[in-house]
Order: sequence, then C-alpha cells, then structure tokens
Amino acid sequence: MSDSQAEDSTSETTLSSLFDEALLEYENISNCDLPTNSSEIQYKIKKCMTMLEDCTRMVSFANIFSTNEHVDEIATNNVKYFLLPILLGYLTLKVTHGDRLELIQTADIYFRDFLKRCKDYSITDVEVEDEKEDEAGSASSLESMVPPNRPPFDIGAMARTRAQKIARFKEQKDLEGEIENLRKVIKKSKEDETSLDEETIRNYYLKLIKSNVSKCVDEIECLMSEKQIVKFKKDHPEEYEARKKPQGKSKPMTPIIITKNELQKKVFGAGYPSLPKYTVQEFYEQRVRDGIWQAPSNSNTRSLQTTTPEIEEAAKEQEDEENERKIEEDDEEELARLRARDEFKDTHKRGFGNRYNRS
Repeated sequence: MSDSQAEDSTSETTLSSLFDEALLEYENISNCDLPTNSSEIQYKIKKCMTMLEDCTRMVSFANIFSTNEHVDEIATNNVKYFLLPILLGYLTLKVTHGDRLELIQTADIYFRDFLKRCKDYSITDVEVEDEKEDEAGSASSLESMVPPNRPPFDIGAMARTRAQKIARFKEQKDLEGEIENLRKVIKKSKEDETSLDEETIRNYYLKLIKSNVSKCVDEIECLMSEKQIVKFKKDHPEEYEARKKPQGKSKPMTPIIITKNELQKKVFGAGYPSLPKYTVQEFYEQRVRDGIWQAPSNSNTRSLQTTTPEIEEAAKEQEDEENERKIEEDDEEELARLRARDEFKDTHKRGFGNRYNRS
C-alpha cells in the first residue's frame, strides 16, 4: 500500500469515527430532559456543531459527492454523510444566543441544501423552490406577513396540501418504526462485537435520510413564517410591542345566583350571603340597563324575558275566547281539527304508546 493510499484510508477512518461521535452526541442532545437554553446543553450544541462542520469540510475536501451521480453509486460508508446539513440545521435552531434572524437564515440554507442533495441523488422527489426575498423589504404590518410565493386561497389546493401532509405523516410513522428496529439490530451487533452486512447499514442510513426529508419540508415552512415575524419585530419594534400588549383588560366575571322568584331569592340568600342574588326579572332588567341585552322595541313584543304569569294567563284567555268564537261560527278549519283530535283519541287510548315499559 502506498503512502497516499494509507493516508486516504486513515482520513476516511478519522472522518467516519468523527461523524459517528457527532451523531451520538446529537442523539444525546435530542433526548436530554434539560432545557435547551441551559449552559450545559448550549455547550454540547456548540461542540457537536463544530464536529459536524469539521466533517463537512473533510467530505468536501475528499470530493465524496458530485451532482451527476446516483445514490446507488455512493459507497455504503459514505451514505451517512448525507445527514450532515440536516443535523447542522436542527442544531442551529437550538442555539439560543445570537441574532435569531441570522440563525433562521443559516438553518434554512442547511435544510434546502439537504433537500437539493437528496433530490440530485434520487433519494426523494421532493423539491423546494429557492426563497425569493421581497423587493419591498420587510412587511409593513402583521397582517401582510405571509410566506412568499403563497398561492391565492384555493379549496382544492388546500385539500391537496392536506392530503400530502397526511401521506407524509403516515410514511414518517412507518419509517420511524423500521429505523427503530434497524437501530436495535446495529446496537446488538456492537454489543456482541459481531460484524453487520453492508446492506443492513446502508438500509438504516437511507431510511434515516428519507425520514428527515419529511421533517425538513415542515421545518422550512415554519421558518418562512418565523422569518417574517422576526423581520417585522426588528424593523418595527414599537408597533410589534404595541400589538403584543393586550388591547384592554376585561372585567372579571363574578358568580351570581339567579332564582325563579322572590321566595327562592330569600332562601338562597340565607345560604349564600356573599353572592349577589337576582330573580329572572331583575337579572333581565340589569342586563338591559348595562346595555348587554336590547330592550323590546314596543309593548306588543313578547320574549322569554318579558313573559310573566299575568301575561301568560291573559294570552290563554284570549286564545280560549278565539276558539269558542270559531266553534260558534262553525269555522271549517277549527271543526276539522276537533274531529281529527276526537278520532285520534278513539284509536289511541291512554298509554297506547307505552308498550315496552308496561307493568
């Protein structure tokens, strides 16, 4: 073996071990219960990003990828390097210190680079257009902050987008299950110190890449919206802070007791002396005074609030007098109604419908 071949082999070994170490560190960060903004996690994020950046430079120096190849032409040991930009994108969004807009733009570049490379190597057919900056600058109001190139409102397009998201979600769940099974096989092989066939390792990384494609599309959509908000906050801080403040404090609601009549009001008043008590009529009148409910427009208007026992009794008497008048004048509709009622009573005796619960 020549010196150059030995040097290349050593370089590949160093690159592979460095990437495996960075990937393990990334998984530990993702599964950690500590808050992201803690100093310990931020230190681990910076350290992991440095390792991945070193891997990226080594991959670029070794010319492992090119735009005119297919994924089948990539060596199994090099397939995992497709994950470099997506991992850097995830970690960039976890950084809590620094200019947020700059972090969003950096992560967006990583995500788009990942999708472009996957598209070039026929790993996926997902394609995201390059983002076009608004020539007019940042948005002038929150209402106009929408992702660029958003199509006009279209029910059909919305339905298709929803169907695509559901399909991606189902595919994502299936891939996660397969990835977990392959991860267990690889872990068991390391514990037993046995070798794995290349097909298993290749299949594991390819599925991991495809699983991240769907996540990457969702991340780009979220970043487009967040970028507009951050730009607006940066360019119009006063208006942003004014919109954040509540428009007005609503008066807190206090519990009350509504009773049917004065007698119930006195009874409940003895048991709950600290709570306001109103009869239905008093409650209605107070609502009208406060302007919450509208008062009847004229004296002939009847509603649940204005109905009283006296009004109901007067209405019933008026209805009885009207029925008697119709009978005396031999009103055909009234006579037909009475005959139909009598016939119904003849054929349907009392309790006729209660056929199942009879004793």
